[in-house]
Amino acid sequence: MKSISILGAGPAGLSTGYHLDREYSIWEKNQQVGGGCRTEKVNGFSFDYGGHIFYPRTKPVKTLIRKLLKNDLYCMPREAWIYLKDIYTRYPFQANLYGHSVDMVKECLLGLMQAKLKYGEKPGRFSDFKDFIDKVFGEGMAKHFMIPFNKKQWGIPLNEMTVDWMGDFVPIPSLEEVLDGSLTMAPECMGINASFIYPKKGGIQTIFNSLVPFLQNVNTSSPVRSISLNNKSFQVQGHSTQHYETLVSSLPLPELVRISDPVPSEVKAVAEKLKWTSLYVVNIGIDRPDISEKHRVYYPEEDFVFHKLGYYQNQSPDMVPKGQSAVSAEISFSEYRKIDKTHIIERTVKDLQKAKVLSSDDRIVLTHVLTLPYAYALYDHHRGRAVARIKEFFESHDVYLCGRYAQWEYQNMEQNILAGKAMAERLNAGIGPKK
Repeated sequence: MKSISILGAGPAGLSTGYHLDREYSIWEKNQQVGGGCRTEKVNGFSFDYGGHIFYPRTKPVKTLIRKLLKNDLYCMPREAWIYLKDIYTRYPFQANLYGHSVDMVKECLLGLMQAKLKYGEKPGRFSDFKDFIDKVFGEGMAKHFMIPFNKKQWGIPLNEMTVDWMGDFVPIPSLEEVLDGSLTMAPECMGINASFIYPKKGGIQTIFNSLVPFLQNVNTSSPVRSISLNNKSFQVQGHSTQHYETLVSSLPLPELVRISDPVPSEVKAVAEKLKWTSLYVVNIGIDRPDISEKHRVYYPEEDFVFHKLGYYQNQSPDMVPKGQSAVSAEISFSEYRKIDKTHIIERTVKDLQKAKVLSSDDRIVLTHVLTLPYAYALYDHHRGRAVARIKEFFESHDVYLCGRYAQWEYQNMEQNILAGKAMAERLNAGIGPKK
């Protein structure tokens, strides 16, 4: 019997194992570790599962990354831009109005001033995410970017979202910063990810591959098919029945509920109401170098099927064959935003040409689509109560939730690693996480 079993070898699961000082095993359905931070290699091109960059801010994570990768990292300022009304401006929109028409800048500034006069410099309470946008940024910024972009990315009406997810993820510039960004082009991005690190080779997965030599009992290509809560065991395809004393799950909550037995009907009912956004990542390889100098570009307009483009070769030249380029288009979909996958490549290429990223005579050498069933856990008004009830039930059976999709949170990679570290520290102390 392994005293602790960890389901899922994503950042949180790997971090849990790394920080444990007890015997454990890790079980991962995919051939590679990394979970949602894997890197796919196709015909000389490398594509991350979504636009991952790493910007650790805490000492434990900075120390860990330097230990794992030493100097095999690039560190660079983030080139993040917005494409709106056929022009590029720096990200975030709310601090970078320069370059837009006088009428748009005036509308955004006037709306911001009216919001501050009506609600104060720092409004204290928000009924939902749309209410936050209206009160903090005003009508103009809401109209031109904040509402259309977030509707595309999250795939849900914004008045159905709470603000519990935001933290530092939505930059709120001062009035002086907004005015500065209206009068001149900012020299750099702002926000918590204004600069970042990235592996020199192998894509984002290199970070998590580097953890494996420090781990024990890592089992890949081992999907967990069922969990018996009463017997404290689980079935893994291709393996005998596994028993556990404590189970740490980084699986998405709906999947954990689905494969576990017995689960009360009321727990199943709240789990069924959880909402999330899925993602297609359409990767295009082009027989032309240097198609862009940017890292990330945001597209709020519905004229473009994608809400975000990424250019991985600008994070590391190792990501594309010499003399060629690639662009990765992120396209969110949900029950509210239906996207037909049948013609998704053709539609993406057409919209890339419309955005002047590709020209009609570009030779496309590769098309490739990644599908992420769980991309963003949605913070609707049901989420808090549902997650608390599911967590309470599983912890009563010595099953603990850890990570972005298990905790149903909007966590970045650093937060995933810290979640695993916190989980391990409590297990090392012989007690479960606080309820």
